[in-house]
Amino acid sequence: MTLRDALEMTGMSLTDAGDLVGLGKSAVSRVQNQSYPKWEHWEKAILDKMASLGMLGEEYQIEQLPKGTLKVNPVAFITTQNVQAVNSLASDLLNPSTTLNASIGMVTGSAGYGKTTAIQHLVANDDKAAYVLFMEGFSLTMLYKAIATELTGFCSRTFESNLAQIKEATRIFRRLIIIDEADRLPLKMIESLRTLNEYCGTPVMLVGEESLAGTMETLPRLKSRIRKPQIVFKPINTVDVATYYQEAVGLDISGSPKVCQMLLKWAGRDFRVLVNDAQHIVQVMNASGKTELTEEVVHAYRTSRP
Repeated sequence: MTLRDALEMTGMSLTDAGDLVGLGKSAVSRVQNQSYPKWEHWEKAILDKMASLGMLGEEYQIEQLPKGTLKVNPVAFITTQNVQAVNSLASDLLNPSTTLNASIGMVTGSAGYGKTTAIQHLVANDDKAAYVLFMEGFSLTMLYKAIATELTGFCSRTFESNLAQIKEATRIFRRLIIIDEADRLPLKMIESLRTLNEYCGTPVMLVGEESLAGTMETLPRLKSRIRKPQIVFKPINTVDVATYYQEAVGLDISGSPKVCQMLLKWAGRDFRVLVNDAQHIVQVMNASGKTELTEEVVHAYRTSRP
């Protein structure tokens, strides 16, 4: 059964379905259209919740795990300080009462710190934000086509037509255009985005690794338009580790600072590695019948760590 089938069967709206798992209407729409990150997991999470409430009858069966078996929730999302900072900047850029004189936001940080996950979660829950992933080989026209598509659902053939489409889409209400992997943008494209920002009066957020900040230093006219504060993603900390294990695995390790420190150290303060480690640790615990994440369990995982 697909999410579309379930919504039709139950008569639930996208908003109602999203409320079951903490997603917004826009995010559920993208899950339904299979365009949301990890949409398969989110679809299953929504269907499982519907089934647990008796809404899907016998047509849908929830996967039953042996009692005591642990499982990592692949769509668990934690609101770290980094995430809060990004959301605050986006809200400020979208606020119609704030100036457009400095309306280019900048988010930087090393790979693995969770920038893309935070941005995609923001976009999925805010219809006014549009996400574009810059890819090597993009021409300026291709970049504007991608922006136009995210804003309106379609694009035109020429650069000029897409620019006009973007201007029309941002004419009445502010829209936030987010460009991920912006550290890979050629200078010509960065300058063009500054012109787009001015011409359409729409805020832009550039997301990339640390080299993006250095590039901005070479572009005085653009640097002066950057909205403060500039967000620099920080490495995860022990609080983030404990929160993740609580939300994703259902294990409370907040009272075990040594365990949190060990997990943090082995993850290299990298959120992506922390998630991968959790998968393997849960396998170790299930194989040994453990239900509590102790120092001994973590040591056992380290011994068998790939």
